[in-house]
Amino acid sequence: MALYDDLVSYWPLASASAIVPFADSGVGALMVDNEGLWHFDNNANDTSGKSHNLTAYNAPTYVTGKVGTHAAQFDGVNQYFDVDLAGDAPTTNGTISCWFKINGTLTGGDIFGSVGSPALTFGVWYHAVLTWSGTSVVMYLDGVAVPLLSGTVGALVTPETTFSVAGRTDAGAYFTPCDVDEAAIWSRVLSAVEVAEIYALQSGAV
Repeated sequence: MALYDDLVSYWPLASASAIVPFADSGVGALMVDNEGLWHFDNNANDTSGKSHNLTAYNAPTYVTGKVGTHAAQFDGVNQYFDVDLAGDAPTTNGTISCWFKINGTLTGGDIFGSVGSPALTFGVWYHAVLTWSGTSVVMYLDGVAVPLLSGTVGALVTPETTFSVAGRTDAGAYFTPCDVDEAAIWSRVLSAVEVAEIYALQSGAV
């Protein structure tokens, strides 16, 4: 399952003071069953306590971020991160979340990998969330579910355990020119209320 076509992916299927990272004041309860949390503040270390530090390929860089001090930046040519979540990888239920900003033309398809994807503007930060439970999938953009990208999907296959950011090489080579900030993955489904809360807290809307 890909969150917005090679932006952040996991594969189990065929006001400034108010902008806070996960696990900071006001969002700690959201971190139940969190399996990975990456702030990208000048490193790709996992701060969830699970030690899933991302491996960098071809030297992604760090730039001013949306949340915290920095975000990871990828050239869309061959730069990406990945990590094997092993026994912590979600299977039948899960959530992936991140902030992203597209910096150039995509070569792997629509940003959501679907006909009818919302139009996105280069250089603008968006908050993206994907949840799945069995064959039911819900995708959110800026705290709101996107109906065209939600619904029922095919049956689960044997889950992969790799979590990747900005690219993939497991089934061809696809890379996204983008900035990514505050990525996280859970082994549970975040509710619509939780998704909206995260967006509000991290966008400075509260």
